[in-house]
Amino acid sequence: MPPATSYDLKFIKENYEKLSKSNEVFYSSITNNDGEPKQFKPLSNKYWKNLINKINGFILIGLYYQKKREFIVIKGISKHECRLIYLYVDEYYRQKGIGKHLLSEAKNTAKQLGYTKISLYVLSNNEIAQSLYKNSNFETTKLRMECSLNE
Repeated sequence: MPPATSYDLKFIKENYEKLSKSNEVFYSSITNNDGEPKQFKPLSNKYWKNLINKINGFILIGLYYQKKREFIVIKGISKHECRLIYLYVDEYYRQKGIGKHLLSEAKNTAKQLGYTKISLYVLSNNEIAQSLYKNSNFETTKLRMECSLNE
C-alpha cells in the first residue's frame, strides 16, 4: 500500500471534512494536553503535508479497482507511540475487509518507522469500528465517562 503524496491531499481533506459534517458526532483523535480527544476542526495544509512527508506520522492511501477508496492517518505522539487519528473507507466498499487490511498495513509501517505501540479513540456507540479494532488485536485500556449538566 503506497504512502500518500501531495497529490492525495485534496482527496484526504475532502473525505475527512465530509465525515465531520455527517450526522454522527465525530471526534478526531487529535488530543488536548489531558490526552482527551478534541472535537473536529478543519486541519491546516501544513498539518496534512507534515504527515504526508512522514514528519510526525504517516498516511497510507488504498486503491480499490484503480481508484482511491480509503486511507488511514497515523500521527506520532511520542518516540515510541503513534495514534490512529482517522481511518476512512468509502461507504460502498465497507464490510469487505478493507479496513482490516488498512490497519494491518498501518501497523507494519509504524513498526518499520520505529513505533512500538498504536493507540486510538473510538466512540462507545460505534460498534462496527470497535469490532474492527478488537479483531485487529486492539484492547480497551481506558474508559472515559461523562455526565451532561444540562438536564
